[in-house]
Amino acid sequence: MNHDYPTIRPPWSSLFGSAWALGIVLIFAFGIPRFSFVLSANVTGQYGLVSLVFVAMWCTPWVFLTRAGRDSMGMKWPDRPAWLLSADAILDRIVPKAHRVELKGKSLRKRSEHLSS
Repeated sequence: MNHDYPTIRPPWSSLFGSAWALGIVLIFAFGIPRFSFVLSANVTGQYGLVSLVFVAMWCTPWVFLTRAGRDSMGMKWPDRPAWLLSADAILDRIVPKAHRVELKGKSLRKRSEHLSS
């Protein structure tokens, strides 16, 4: 695609040169750590690092891309942000009361706590 507008902010465009180079760097910066953090969190039950990686991934377009770059990806602010607040409030009430499935057998989480001690 040929764009008449810059999609990467100036300090980053001189460093990476093209959007492809930035994309490859971001895949290595976020994809590989996220994969390993999720695998270890499934064993230990500690998802703190996974959450930090997802917050960093959410902030990335605002750090690296111009408004035109975010628009070309289809990112835009919602027309009515009040709907997001009400949806969040409703989900806060529904999700904690969601159906729970009780699993039988030994817990891998308890076993990993003994191994780490």
